[in-house]
Amino acid sequence: MLVKKRALFITLMLCAVLAFTACTSENGESRLTNNNGDERPPAEYLPAPTAPPMVTDNDADIAVPTPPATSVTLTPAEIFADNVDAVFMIGTFDSNGNLVGTGSGFFINSSGVAITNHHVIVGAQYAIILTEDGREFNIIGYYTYDIDNDLAVIQIDGVGFTYLTIGNSDAVRIGETVFAIGSPYGEHNTFSISYVSRFVPELLADIYAIQNVIQITAPIYGGSSGGALLNEMGQVIGVTTARDLRRPSVGFAVPIARVDLTNVLSNNLSPLPLAAPARDPGVWNFAQFPSVPDFLAVSSNATLILGGTAQDMDFDVGEAYSFSYVFIYELNSRYIWNDTDLYEALLFEAGFIFQEEIDYEGTTQIYYFHPAQNISLLFMYLWDYEAVLIAIGQGNALESLLGFELATLNSPLVGVWRSGHLDIFYFADGTGLMRVYDEDDNFLDESEFTWRSENGYLTYLTGLEAGTVWSYQIVGANVIFTSQTGLILNFERVDYYSTSLLTLGWWMLDNLDLRFYEDGTGVALFFDDDNRFIDEEDFTWVSFNGYLTYLTGPFAGSSWFYVVSNSTVTFTGEDGTVLVFTLDS
Repeated sequence: MLVKKRALFITLMLCAVLAFTACTSENGESRLTNNNGDERPPAEYLPAPTAPPMVTDNDADIAVPTPPATSVTLTPAEIFADNVDAVFMIGTFDSNGNLVGTGSGFFINSSGVAITNHHVIVGAQYAIILTEDGREFNIIGYYTYDIDNDLAVIQIDGVGFTYLTIGNSDAVRIGETVFAIGSPYGEHNTFSISYVSRFVPELLADIYAIQNVIQITAPIYGGSSGGALLNEMGQVIGVTTARDLRRPSVGFAVPIARVDLTNVLSNNLSPLPLAAPARDPGVWNFAQFPSVPDFLAVSSNATLILGGTAQDMDFDVGEAYSFSYVFIYELNSRYIWNDTDLYEALLFEAGFIFQEEIDYEGTTQIYYFHPAQNISLLFMYLWDYEAVLIAIGQGNALESLLGFELATLNSPLVGVWRSGHLDIFYFADGTGLMRVYDEDDNFLDESEFTWRSENGYLTYLTGLEAGTVWSYQIVGANVIFTSQTGLILNFERVDYYSTSLLTLGWWMLDNLDLRFYEDGTGVALFFDDDNRFIDEEDFTWVSFNGYLTYLTGPFAGSSWFYVVSNSTVTFTGEDGTVLVFTLDS
């Protein structure tokens, strides 16, 4: 199916939550172990109404310190050691004592005042924390919360806690090294190093629209929300908040300056639960699709975490899709098939018909169409994230996607084109690769993109040239590209594959056989120790200047220097691994 070759792009997803994991306390048991509703934590673990703790004069005002003029830069090991005791994991529970989510938080004074994300504790009937030394404490309430910045100031039942020094987030610069401590997927107080890559004008996620967020080069996985982002002096400068599903190496943090600590202890301490305000109906507008049923009408297990227009969510790529709105729900995989069947029944009742079901790269995609109203609905389950994505729009999205694939598949641009020190690879699945070399033809850099070709026009959908449209004319082995601004570029076709000695036949090593074809495709056959066939996987590849690069398949992304000698080929990997295959022609 051609659609299988096309990846679907989705955007941000909040990262609190659903990391059901076991943590051990001093007595060998923990309330942060998922009990699946089989038992309720003992009564003594349930928070009782508690007055705000007594504070010393030193804690009466939580002031933001002014960093010294000359600050000492610490090593990563020192930063972790100095601050890990001030960061904790949070477990939130429903009224039946079931663990429903995990997150992170950190202390800002010794008397238990702490900061986390609003979305970590919103709706929790009660919550506890697990400190670095394995002790557990109740969250007995909150002083304040800030929907605009997804923040909450909470109170832990206890005293004598280690706490973080608050830094100056206004002084953070792009390129600065930063450090995050949190509990991704319940892995208690994990430490990561990253860089500030940019400042995002607005982060849209669930009910939150956060302005001027710090983007870092480290993912903020589920359970890390509410954790600490630290500078090189070990001062907290941000609250780790969200991740980008499209780019695994990208995370986001709210600047610590957004936390209003003015007279925070003079506020009344409110008990949990912390209620969620109503969503803006303008953001969650189904009005133009009245025949589309709400997924939450049949799934009491799902939670809407993100939604908006396809354009705002960067989902409608070029003309490949015809969707208007996209919604993402959290849903544990144990409920997916039952809730999908219920939702499908509602769709059929509303006049939709089934078109296609596709399993592709960790997703199950189901396409539906309403012939009378010309409406498409895509129901996608993302298994790695335990999330449902529903996209809705006018027109027949599956036909549009098939048309996109066919236009690309049949394009004369498919192949490799060279101009000077730039090689561009156009693959039939609508992806591509740009490679740059120096004057001695040494590889310098590469970047990926997606594209579409139709009626003599090339459109770059994503990548460095995203949004640009070029007319092209192929003359023999050359192609002439003309941009909308009149820029003319001349490329020549390059045969990367047929000149490679790798295409001689089957190459064998122990339990693996490889076959490289002249069109840049290949197949890998896997055998057991008794030489019985187990499985096979397709791949694509390029060979240039003695280097083999796997583009797709089981070895995608790896590059190997190779030397063919008589009936053997020796591959040397980037990490020094040496593999010697023999030829079976």
